[in-house]
Amino acid sequence: MAVTSLAAQDKQRQAEAQQRLIELAKEVWKCFPTECDITSGGDMDRFYLGAKLPQKRFRPSLIDSLNVAFAEAIPTATYASAMKYNRLDNGKDSISYTMTWNDFMPNGHSTILRPPVANHHILPFTVTSNFNLALFDKLNDSIFFYVDLPHRKNRQTRYDISDFELMLEDVKKAYPSKHQKVKFPREGFPTLKGDKYVITCNADSMFHVLSQYVLRHYWYENCPMIAINYEEENASGYDVYGPSMHLLLFSSDHLDNERSIEFTVCADKLLLLELNNMHDKPDLYQYLSQGEVPPALWSPSDWIQKLEPELYQYDQDVRRQRFNNLKK
Repeated sequence: MAVTSLAAQDKQRQAEAQQRLIELAKEVWKCFPTECDITSGGDMDRFYLGAKLPQKRFRPSLIDSLNVAFAEAIPTATYASAMKYNRLDNGKDSISYTMTWNDFMPNGHSTILRPPVANHHILPFTVTSNFNLALFDKLNDSIFFYVDLPHRKNRQTRYDISDFELMLEDVKKAYPSKHQKVKFPREGFPTLKGDKYVITCNADSMFHVLSQYVLRHYWYENCPMIAINYEEENASGYDVYGPSMHLLLFSSDHLDNERSIEFTVCADKLLLLELNNMHDKPDLYQYLSQGEVPPALWSPSDWIQKLEPELYQYDQDVRRQRFNNLKK
């Protein structure tokens, strides 16, 4: 009979504990499909979900499941913190968990402590990539739940979003739509080319229909070759913007993205940007191997400011005024 090494057993228990947290993260998303920030990698096996919500919106059984999963994951973690707060939460004791599965000083880099969204909690943070982290915090009648963990996908040679593309075409035809060919010059990079659409419709409702379709059929099913980023509406007071969805579609070598689709709500309109030559870029590894800093990659986060400055400014003014009114 084969004997499994203790190290292999520990690795297996760690993977099982992390997968349990990921499955619970999916359950949280099913309960709050428009209130969670979500990211999944198309070229990397990564899973991210973040949510901060009033505790009264969570069913007690889900909170119990999160408590049990975090408690059971403690022995598998490199760093684990369980802090008890005495009867600060509706007269009940509260426990907050933080855990990581990384060494604190990889490659000579020291760990930095920084405050997260939960004001009283401290997270260990390192500059290395793939930093595996989970946090569950309930205090003052609110819950903060965050996971950033490895997540194995079944590889395939090609993505298929034909059903979603048909939905986009139907939206463009059904509502007044202003179309424009666009270009993004980039220093040291070939110019990005694509199409921009400004669609006049019930933008909030249409955004949620499209975004939740993507999350349910591509993110939830762990489809490879598609990187997905969903962000709920931001109202921090510093940056105020509507909800956004971004898809990066990867080529068959699992390394380079070749298409980008992003849509968001701005000034009560649905803005859609499609770029089709994302793979046209120089070899970044060549720069790194020579000790040089590669040219800055184009970021899609500022495309609205560049392509629709008037709509963007109007949207910013309205959202900031609404945010300020809530504070009065």
